[in-house]
Amino acid sequence: MPKSLKKYKKENKKYCGDKILLVPMGEIHVGQCIKWLADADVNKYLSNSIKNVTQEQELEWLEFIKESENDIVFAILDKSTNCYIGNCGLHKIDKRKKTCEFGIFIGDKKYWNRGFGTDTVKTILYFAVNELEIFTVRLT
Repeated sequence: MPKSLKKYKKENKKYCGDKILLVPMGEIHVGQCIKWLADADVNKYLSNSIKNVTQEQELEWLEFIKESENDIVFAILDKSTNCYIGNCGLHKIDKRKKTCEFGIFIGDKKYWNRGFGTDTVKTILYFAVNELEIFTVRLT
């Protein structure tokens, strides 16, 4: 059985793709994340519940994620520069059924259409299958 999600979060481990690094999302990412979520191009396909978010709401959400045993969220970094470019996460993780939902956005438009999203998907799916033993992942 995979270890608790809280242990993954506390270990502060990085997961490497070819182009990206996934690191646990932290308070240092919140300000930039809010700016991206306010951009109509970035949030076009995102849930309405995460548009027009305040810093207080985002910090409350981040605290919820840190304590959750059913959610894990990563900041996506450009591997070559360590620049923060977006977020991705696994949500509604059901360890018994081995299922979860996946969400992603690349907030920094300079990284659109350059393979960073594809590499992020490959990396987080590897994490889901090999670390968490999740075998069904739905895109949200």
